[in-house]
Amino acid sequence: MFLNRISLFFLCLFAAGTNTIFSQSKAVLKDSAEYYFETGQYSKSEKCAYKALASYKKIKTEYSELQLLIAKIKFEEGAFDSSQIILEHHIRILESAASKQSKHYYQTLADLAKVLYTKQGAVNFQKADSLLQVCFMNEGSHKKINRAKMSELYHLQAQLYEKQGDYPHAEVAFIEALRQDSIARNSSTRPHALTLGSLGALYLDTNELEKSDSLMTRCVEILKNEQNPNYTSISAALINLAAGKYFAGNPEAAMLICEECKQLMVENGLEKTNDFARNLNLLAVINDDYGLTERTEEMYLHALEIYENNNSTQTEEYFSALVNIGGLYKSQQNYAEAEAYYLKALDIIVKIKNDSSMEYVNVCNNLGSLYTVTADYDKAAKYLNIALNVVEKTVGKTHAAYSGVLTNLARIYFKKKDFKTAYTYIKTAYEISKNVFGSTGAEYAKYSSNLLIIATISNYFEEAQTYFFEQNESIGKFYTSDINLLNEAEMTPFIQRYARRAEAQMAYVYKFKTQSQSLTGQIYDLNLLLKNLSFRKIKSYKSFSEQTSDTLIVNLYSKLVLLKDELNYLYSIPIAERNANTDSLLAKLDETETRLIRRVNLTFKDETRLWSANDTVNWKMIQHHLQPDEAAVEFIRFETITDNWTDTVMYCALIITKEAEFPHLAALCSESDLQKTIVKQSHFSEYEYIYNLYAHYETGANLYRMMWQPMDTFLTNVRKIYVSKIGILNQISLSAIPVSDKEILADKYEIHNLSSTAELVNRRKLYASELKTAQLYGGIQYSKDTANIAMLKNFSLGFLPGSLEEISDINTILKKNNIETTLLTAEQGTEYSIKNCSDTKNDLLHISTHGFYFSEHAISAFLNNTKFDTVAFENKMNRSGLLFSEIQHQNIRQSNSEDGILTALEISNLTLQNTKLAVLSACQTGLGGGESENEISGLIRAFKLAGAQKLIVSLWHVPDVASQYLFSSMYRNFSAGDEIETAFRKAQNELRLTKKFKNPYYWAGFILLD
Repeated sequence: MFLNRISLFFLCLFAAGTNTIFSQSKAVLKDSAEYYFETGQYSKSEKCAYKALASYKKIKTEYSELQLLIAKIKFEEGAFDSSQIILEHHIRILESAASKQSKHYYQTLADLAKVLYTKQGAVNFQKADSLLQVCFMNEGSHKKINRAKMSELYHLQAQLYEKQGDYPHAEVAFIEALRQDSIARNSSTRPHALTLGSLGALYLDTNELEKSDSLMTRCVEILKNEQNPNYTSISAALINLAAGKYFAGNPEAAMLICEECKQLMVENGLEKTNDFARNLNLLAVINDDYGLTERTEEMYLHALEIYENNNSTQTEEYFSALVNIGGLYKSQQNYAEAEAYYLKALDIIVKIKNDSSMEYVNVCNNLGSLYTVTADYDKAAKYLNIALNVVEKTVGKTHAAYSGVLTNLARIYFKKKDFKTAYTYIKTAYEISKNVFGSTGAEYAKYSSNLLIIATISNYFEEAQTYFFEQNESIGKFYTSDINLLNEAEMTPFIQRYARRAEAQMAYVYKFKTQSQSLTGQIYDLNLLLKNLSFRKIKSYKSFSEQTSDTLIVNLYSKLVLLKDELNYLYSIPIAERNANTDSLLAKLDETETRLIRRVNLTFKDETRLWSANDTVNWKMIQHHLQPDEAAVEFIRFETITDNWTDTVMYCALIITKEAEFPHLAALCSESDLQKTIVKQSHFSEYEYIYNLYAHYETGANLYRMMWQPMDTFLTNVRKIYVSKIGILNQISLSAIPVSDKEILADKYEIHNLSSTAELVNRRKLYASELKTAQLYGGIQYSKDTANIAMLKNFSLGFLPGSLEEISDINTILKKNNIETTLLTAEQGTEYSIKNCSDTKNDLLHISTHGFYFSEHAISAFLNNTKFDTVAFENKMNRSGLLFSEIQHQNIRQSNSEDGILTALEISNLTLQNTKLAVLSACQTGLGGGESENEISGLIRAFKLAGAQKLIVSLWHVPDVASQYLFSSMYRNFSAGDEIETAFRKAQNELRLTKKFKNPYYWAGFILLD
């Protein structure tokens, strides 16, 4: 019959839309209605069914079948009351016609039972159970049992048990349904698949995720392979499969499945269904985890709108969406909205379930947490104690939910500074989590982190040490393994989350520094993992993709580069002129990057071949590479742990010397004190500011006392120091800090700047003999109207005569050393030419031009004077860059041409693997917005991602005349045989010993960075 329906389907398409004789064919309409229902096209099915129904007499078998079909359609559309009315009416008709023994009568009873248990409530559950028992008795009375019908009944019974929370009996019934179905037919049919899916959903609820994943995967496979797929059923199965992946700690896999599901539903007209809303809800949860809050809010609201339009507000799905969006608003500190959604959810769950359900507990828990944040502790305690009592009565004190409520209660006591009670609650929650999830789960790690903090505050040194080691293991596992499959956007929130936990470890060692000296090595290693983690991962993928011969990786990487180029172009033009949406392009970019990362990980199992060698470096390895007169210093930044939680950001230094038993910890200063010292007064010129900071002894001495003097004790007999800075230390030139009125740090130490001291292990020296080619930019010609360009208003972008002399001198020096040079001046100094460097082998890249950098503070003022939107500047890599000659053509820019503004984001897309040294002789090229993070940023990050091995960058606006003298001297020393670091240091010393350039403003602004 079903095969005949397929052939009649096209006939119906014609018949349903015309007044021909076919429109009167009730058989065709009936078959078409059944076909549409089987394939999930319910509105079309309903239309055909009603047309056919008018042609049949009520006592006819076909009439009964159509009634049942319409009831099923209403059920699938969420119109449960309408479905119930139709079924009860049909039952009365069959009973009055003495048709109780017909198959349609018992099928109707079963369908009514399904509606009743879906509507929920004790009365409905009781009625549904009674109806199912009648059906079981009827099927059991036949000599030949209809196994397919028995399977259907067991399936319904299992769902009834599940709705009542009786999971053990539900599991038994589902398994029996599968057994009966296997006897009746093969295991690749839709009914079998749907039962697999239902059992998989049950295992999802009981947290048996491996079982759930296996069953849901098989369910999806069967449904997709049907001759006429039911996309509604496939979508529902995909959502459950994605949920399982998410709860199993694989959000990236869950997101891909959700996106597949979303596309499938859109293509098949299912955007207004409850399943579409359910998928949106799950997608929103995942996006929320990644910190993509704008997309998250939009998806939650859309899901709620769908439920409301479908009159499905009294459902668990609607309830879930309310709770989720309440959580989003809470995280955004929109507490009034959060409270409103939570209270609405609480009202609904009491109606559709009761005040003893775990869903009720969830909302009470969330309300308690919300009121804790708003310091309404009485309300918070009220809701949390209600939740605690319900959990204890329902699932007991050993359930994970009990630990969750205890944690929120602990926060109240923590806020009240009753740390002893808070510690007791958290410790109990920790033990429950350990028993439920084991000692490797995310919940366990979270409780362990909380215990570390409270134990540190409470001065429980030994207890805190236990949690210190647990956190060390958990964080290390994430950084070396779990992060590998995440793309750059996905990494950020996870890195931030784990970085905060790592800071708690640093704060513990800092507070107990006299007792915990032996732990400083672990803190050092932890910081080696933390430092530039996102950069290292992305750099590894990029470098590998540029060198591999794997065709799929090459194609994916090429696509990624093209998408980034397209995005960079869109960012450079006003919104009105864009022919594409940046959001959709970003989504494509993220998807492509994820596919690339997975392919690389799949292809190369041995991570040592893929990841940077720095990922495996520890402090002992660094110590091994030090000479007796050398030291390595890793600066760290963290929030201290006090009675007021974490209220002070502290800077410390971890110091390794050749013979040290473990790294030394030197406490430096608070970030607020340092900011007060280095802040630039508005009435100071930059010349005056730098002079006052370094050359003025009183201010300089203060900087020395805060930043360096605490380290001196550990640097006896040390001459050379390798340093890796963090936070606002990146704005400071350490070499220029005065030790006395006659001596600066550069006189006492050779200070080498590294992005991480881990690079010391694989650090290579650079000599001029290794260079074969060089590309030099300087003397670039800018137009007179450059200052009127919207993107760079208020910038002084005139011609730089010193830059032309600078590269002319360098060109002469390099040629004498037999280095082939390309000189790009005036209008030849184009953005296009530097992008073309990706296709050439330039060992040296020297760029003398204008640079720009917008800090967080400056960006808002800048945006008020620009025709561009804020979207581009949300990416910090667009806030710094270099200017080239095309900028003079900005006002008559041709489509797809360069704009002369080379941002850091664009540079990061280049391939400069052969560039051994890049010199950025421009203003503020060493700044980039990462002052409070563990990541290098701005132009440094960009050139390093592109592949440049060593960089020379600036910390402030260095006059072009001073730059000319500095670099001419450096290249002469370099060509004479000095290693680049020595050549650079000699040039700085020569400049500062010259009366004209004695002020650090002239010579200390540039740093060389490995």
